[in-house]
Amino acid sequence: KDIADFFKDKDNAGYDRGLAVVSDTIKGRARYAQHDLEIVREWLSAHGYMK
Repeated sequence: KDIADFFKDKDNAGYDRGLAVVSDTIKGRARYAQHDLEIVREWLSAHGYMK
């Protein structure tokens, strides 16, 4: 949302596709982090990386 808000009033002709790719990448990584956070914590704890 912050990316869209920042660029909404800007002329992004010439880099609009790249901006869309970056935005999708960030959204995907954020969803991954939310989805797998507890699984990763459990694995780290089981392997001694977290106490």
